[in-house]
Amino acid sequence: MASVGVPAAWASMTITEVMYNPAGSDTGREWVELYNSGSEAIEIEAGQKGWRIHDGANHVFTDAVVVPPGGFVLVASNLATFRAQYGNTASVVKSALSLNNTSGTLSLVDADGKMVDTVSYTKSLGAFEDGMSLHRVGTTFALGVPNPGSAPMPGVPKQAPVAAAKPVQKVETKQTATQQPAQVASKQDLLATVATTNTKESASSTAPPQQSFLWHYLLALAALIVLGVVSVWYVRAEAGVKQPETRDLSDEFDIE
Repeated sequence: MASVGVPAAWASMTITEVMYNPAGSDTGREWVELYNSGSEAIEIEAGQKGWRIHDGANHVFTDAVVVPPGGFVLVASNLATFRAQYGNTASVVKSALSLNNTSGTLSLVDADGKMVDTVSYTKSLGAFEDGMSLHRVGTTFALGVPNPGSAPMPGVPKQAPVAAAKPVQKVETKQTATQQPAQVASKQDLLATVATTNTKESASSTAPPQQSFLWHYLLALAALIVLGVVSVWYVRAEAGVKQPETRDLSDEFDIE
């Protein structure tokens, strides 16, 4: 857990968000967000005798800025790079930031050398080359989507990217529910197809016996006809053979 100390006299000016190790190159892309939670405007002086962010070295502001009540100011190492990535909606001042990428302690020091606010972070908190930043939540830091110069207020966590995945799960559930009727209909169609196929197979299975009986009947009739013709021919043939023999026997006797 990060420790955050807020002296009572300057409790209204706090460090609320830190981008200490952005994804990719760090050059010109590190920044710190400051927030005025008080009811009066606070002037932040620039230059060597002005306000500064201390992390073992003093990072002074190049320009002075007045932070209204409830207002934010961003301290960035490169103004053009910051605005190209986040737009022109936030008040930004330049300071030669070069934050440690694994752990560090940042202190906001006023023009009199008094510490206004101090925060500590470690790599274990997140925002280590993952595109996220660390957000002030009460007296600790929490991982969140970078949102420089705007709500939420201190003590309210910024939305983490995990929450964005929930609607996708709901959509998948709905899609699964709509597929169920289609599956039921498919089963009904399959049953109807099987019933039709069985009916056709049953009808076709009864046809061969009828055709087979007709062929047997015709073959039997033909056999009877052939048998009758052969019998007649045979009888006639036998009769034709016997007649000459009778004539021959009668010729052997000579009756005088």
